[in-house]
Amino acid sequence: FSNYNGTVTGSVARFNTNGTLDSGFAPTGTGLESDTLALDIQSDGKIIAVGTFLTYNGVDQLFVARLNTNGSIDNTLVSGYGTGTGPTGVKIQSDGKIVIAGGSTTTYWNGSAFVNRKGLVRINVNGTLDTAFNNSTGFDLDVDAVDLQSDGKIIAVGYFNNYNSVS
Repeated sequence: FSNYNGTVTGSVARFNTNGTLDSGFAPTGTGLESDTLALDIQSDGKIIAVGTFLTYNGVDQLFVARLNTNGSIDNTLVSGYGTGTGPTGVKIQSDGKIVIAGGSTTTYWNGSAFVNRKGLVRINVNGTLDTAFNNSTGFDLDVDAVDLQSDGKIIAVGYFNNYNSVS
């Protein structure tokens, strides 16, 4: 959607508790130019959005964007999401690291080259690849959603048959 009740929203909107559009959240320009949501909210109120979008208001974001609490883009997150079908799920860990679910052909930029992450990627607060999180051979098919248990363990669901070659 690009508007709500005649108000331009840039494909993302925030609502008050009574269902009215929150005028304090005003994405600028075209906003996210393609499919989003999954999304999660950081402890500071900033929003992590993932989807098949490539830009936010004309600025490259490559499937991952962080929005400030007023709806503007937070350029401190440098997205390095690469090939694949695009992310389908996101959760923010208590340490601020971001877990992203996606296709089995997912790659992410590690600062010098794209590396295969097959269905799950974890990035640092600034968007760089968390190299400590290595899902080895990963999932054989797509991961559709991700969630976190209270002990920090990651739950993944999707159309996969095995993880790291284990059925």
